[in-house]
Amino acid sequence: MAGANSFLLKQTQLPTRGRALVASQSLEAGQVLLQEAPLLAYLDAHTASANTVCFHCTRPDLNPNPNGNGSWSFCTTCQVAAFCSPQCAAAASTSTHTPFVCRALSLLVLCTLDFDSQTQARYLIAAYNLAVVSPHCFEQLLSLEGEGSVNDKIHLVHTFLSEAIRSWQLECQELPSWSVEFVASLIAKDQRNGFGLSTFVPDTRLRKIRAYAIYAQASFFNHDCLPNACRFDYIDKPGVGNTDIIIRCLHDIAEGVEVCISYFPVNWRFAERQGKLREEYGFECRCDRCKIEEGWSDEENGEKGDEISVDGEASEEEDEAMKNTDEEEGMDGEGDGQGSFPHAMFFMRYLCPRESCGGTLAPLPPHGVSSSVMECNVCGELRSEEDFLQEIQEHKVSP
Repeated sequence: MAGANSFLLKQTQLPTRGRALVASQSLEAGQVLLQEAPLLAYLDAHTASANTVCFHCTRPDLNPNPNGNGSWSFCTTCQVAAFCSPQCAAAASTSTHTPFVCRALSLLVLCTLDFDSQTQARYLIAAYNLAVVSPHCFEQLLSLEGEGSVNDKIHLVHTFLSEAIRSWQLECQELPSWSVEFVASLIAKDQRNGFGLSTFVPDTRLRKIRAYAIYAQASFFNHDCLPNACRFDYIDKPGVGNTDIIIRCLHDIAEGVEVCISYFPVNWRFAERQGKLREEYGFECRCDRCKIEEGWSDEENGEKGDEISVDGEASEEEDEAMKNTDEEEGMDGEGDGQGSFPHAMFFMRYLCPRESCGGTLAPLPPHGVSSSVMECNVCGELRSEEDFLQEIQEHKVSP
């Protein structure tokens, strides 16, 4: 597989799991398994409407100037795309904001589509543009999983895209049309394989989606509700690569073991997780955690979901479960399923302790030796091993 660390992972087919990525050698906690640039990225419609994010690099305008001075500017043709610098504007002219994209955006602002449909339209604009400027990358997009069905909303965005293509054909050149079935398939690929690019908002203590991206190799990671790896992005970092996806190990992983991420916050309850997976990814999870939790009543799921709190604290019941199971299971939380919640230590170690964050903690990348400092993939909070042991002590649990 492509990527700087492609020798660490290999693609394979697993019974009941299908296509998967497994460790091709022993992996260390915190090790970077993949860093990959997106095939395409596009702004969320809400973000785009605020005109405070660069169309090309997706970085925000940190110091908006009401007088219109400074390095920020709008495209003089469509008056829709904003750029943080002349460099981004120049780079976009041959990649993300070609004349076709410019024309399509100028039509989009005249439409009465709702925000969700506008976001889908932005994706289709980016996908059509990718087919024109980088046919090889577009073929990679087409190879991803996802077969959609046609509905009224699909018809709406297909009508918009067809008009954008027709308008461009009249102005400049002949471009191929896309059928409504093909558009439905593309949207399904985005829903199955897309990642939200978000930034942590301190005031709300939540991450806010700014843009979406699709990555050719990252799409191969399967889901697990107790993952052994997690995803990081640094969308506001300076320089190139701010929209790259980075996958890091939570803990040591043995050769031949499947590497999985969670498609949503790990502290979601059973019903929430299963509903999300059925609706957006088309499957039901049968991981060890779900096998245990599916036996709980709705009332128990609610109570135990509250006990797995977003501040990383465990209840007395979970404390007892940890005492009984940690020595048998280790930090991977793989056991015989006995006990009220045998994976509670996972949440103690890997769930961010900041209130209302819900992020996953992974060690910083090792430099010769494994790092004892954990980083949250949502808020960026760092936690030392000493801090963790103090939390354990407060709960009277032996690590």
